[in-house]
Amino acid sequence: MGHAAIRTGTEAASLLRDVWDSQFALDPMEEAIVAPLVAEPVGVQKIGKKLHLRKLKVMTATTADVTTALASDSLTYVQNTEDEITVTPTAYYTAIELNPDTLNQIIDDGNAIAGWRKQMLSSLDEKIDSKLLDLAYDASAVEASASFDDATWRAAVAKLAKNAKRKFRIGKTPYNLILHPDVLAQALNISALKEYQIRGSAGSATSGQLVTTYGANIEESGLVKSSGGVKYNPLFIQDAWALGWNQKPKMLESQMDGLVMRFICYTEFGVAEWFDSSIVSVNIS
Repeated sequence: MGHAAIRTGTEAASLLRDVWDSQFALDPMEEAIVAPLVAEPVGVQKIGKKLHLRKLKVMTATTADVTTALASDSLTYVQNTEDEITVTPTAYYTAIELNPDTLNQIIDDGNAIAGWRKQMLSSLDEKIDSKLLDLAYDASAVEASASFDDATWRAAVAKLAKNAKRKFRIGKTPYNLILHPDVLAQALNISALKEYQIRGSAGSATSGQLVTTYGANIEESGLVKSSGGVKYNPLFIQDAWALGWNQKPKMLESQMDGLVMRFICYTEFGVAEWFDSSIVSVNIS
């Protein structure tokens, strides 16, 4: 007896449908790691055309000759030419526009728009961190090595302590190390960073977090500057760099132009090196 089954590829082909889920998964983007760790100017809501940061230079005490009369005209006076740091803002945006048929035919247009908004904001977060991390390239203090090991780590911390002076106290002053992903594997192999802490659950052996007795906050970012085969991993305290805003990343109201709907995300900010003594670039080649 013959069979005449209705098959999916032929007789039933026009009856079948594709099914799509209602979620829009997001490709990975870098999160805002560095910006929250950087100093912002005090008492400044917006930096305008240009922000001026005032700095007072180091002074050196003079030995007093108590065998002579210490009249005012016999004293040595400090006469520094003081510095200023300027921060000039730059504007950045990310924008998309959609035809009405695109929104209609997506069906789950609300979820799609929410996903696009997140990616647009993330693109501006990446730009801010990238501009900050690029400043490590110009740091005067450098600890260079072919690999990131315990000796390199300790030398960099010691160099930061030497340069930052009273601003940095080991175990007391918050400071940060931002590692390129290619350097992270080397860092995870440093015993001082990965050892299990007997009196707690901290440390990469149990929590996956890098915990160091040196007291650093250690983060990873793919935006760490890489040039000529060298990764410029900054070790810094808060006032190494300055970050000023005219507009923090913001989604503008959606705009209609004829039948087209536009979505624009905008920011305006400036970055600058503030205290070169507050950063050591750990250059790994």
